[in-house]
Amino acid sequence: MENFNNDPFACIDHVGFAVKDMDEAIKYHCDVLGFRVLFREKNEGHGVEEAMLGTGKRGEESTVVQLLAPLSEDSTIGKYISKNKNMIQQVCYRTYDLDKTIATLKERGAVFTGEPSTGTAGSRVIFLHPKHTGGLLIEITEPPAGGMPYKD
Repeated sequence: MENFNNDPFACIDHVGFAVKDMDEAIKYHCDVLGFRVLFREKNEGHGVEEAMLGTGKRGEESTVVQLLAPLSEDSTIGKYISKNKNMIQQVCYRTYDLDKTIATLKERGAVFTGEPSTGTAGSRVIFLHPKHTGGLLIEITEPPAGGMPYKD
């Protein structure tokens, strides 16, 4: 799949919420808000337990909510929660060619926090540095070759 109109991004892939208690957050989102768990895993590399939640039948360009709970207090999410409590931690844009998107954004002056790494379910991800985005952590993701396992 390609991005539309040669834009670097296809859509907002998900919005990530930092949460202290994963089970409590899932219960609220499912029981009260009507979401369902699409995918759940521990990502040791990023120090988080994560859950992707959605409603209804998902399409290719739909958006999901990601819950992120720290695996330890000294993880990035653990430190974030200790300063900010539960709140939006990041917005993630989807691309289908991460390397091309990185090159395009660097040409436009983007500053990244590091190199691409492994994200949810084997996706490739990179983050724009919040010091250069007005304080917002922006993630860019390229789904794995077989697609995301939480897609219908």
